[in-house]
Amino acid sequence: TEEYDYDTVFPTVIQGHGNNTNCAGSNAATFEITNSSWIKGGSSPFLNVCKINQQSNSGNCYNGSGSIVKCTANQIQINSAVLDAFPVSSDTSTATYNNGATVTLGADGKTDFGNLYADNATLKFSATNSTYRIKYLNLRNGQAALYLAPGDYWIETLEMDGRKLLLSDSGTTRLFVKNYLTFRNGTTLNEDNKGSLLVFGYSSIEIFSGTYNGYFYASDNFILRNQALVNGRVTAADIYVYDSYINDTEIIAPPVLGCFSDNFNSTPLSSDWAVATSAGSFTPQIVNSRLRLTQNVNYQATSITYQRLFPAAGNLFTVEFDHAAYGGSGADGIAMVLSDATVTPQ
Repeated sequence: TEEYDYDTVFPTVIQGHGNNTNCAGSNAATFEITNSSWIKGGSSPFLNVCKINQQSNSGNCYNGSGSIVKCTANQIQINSAVLDAFPVSSDTSTATYNNGATVTLGADGKTDFGNLYADNATLKFSATNSTYRIKYLNLRNGQAALYLAPGDYWIETLEMDGRKLLLSDSGTTRLFVKNYLTFRNGTTLNEDNKGSLLVFGYSSIEIFSGTYNGYFYASDNFILRNQALVNGRVTAADIYVYDSYINDTEIIAPPVLGCFSDNFNSTPLSSDWAVATSAGSFTPQIVNSRLRLTQNVNYQATSITYQRLFPAAGNLFTVEFDHAAYGGSGADGIAMVLSDATVTPQ
């Protein structure tokens, strides 16, 4: 699954996207906003769109001083995100849950689902799996609710009408929806702001009233109506805000991708590393701009620990390194260990 740089996809409160950044061509991003609507936070009142249609003469954008002024188009847009090919579910079965039932899905390791109906029922997806694929999901009637554990959810069609989508834990939850996505009649998303929610619509996203805490990316249009409130950020080809509000000052932002690296050009080894020797007399050290773990000598065993803490829940962790083993006629081995931060490596 693609890992997006959220500072690039969602740099500020709203932005248009297209196949270039200079608003050239036919897909220049338009932002339209009606009288009683407002935008707050980020770069407001200066917005990364090509053109603005606003009805209010007094303005719809808060500035840094807390005053409402007219929104201004920076006449730039960001490049459209390159979304993954949409993985569809192979399951064609149908399951209906009703009568106030609470059901946990995925605890048995199942990750592909067909058609799911929650009719006055609560559906919870287990944290056992980090990725789910669902053909159709409909929440309807009564107190129907959906709880998502951190991870990725690929849903071909999602229908929610006045229902709740909640996050069951802190961390990052990503919702990918293939078809036109509509939230109606006071639906709420992540209303308790428990973690980071990102919604990627492969078509358009349209919202009718309710409170939505998260970041939204629409390949096509993003439309906000009927006093809907988005606490977060929005990126779309065109953005329409009708009697509604977007505010990025009260939201748990998604994690920013970070990178730690060492090219071993310094001598001695930096203090980021802790070294140890358990057999022989050699200590790991930099030799010719390379980190050497052992010599061409029998019965040597060493370790080196990178002294950094990395959050694990709902997080992707990638390690890359070049390794060379040469010389001698014996056998060598190497292991990379991810250890509990509360336990000192031995």
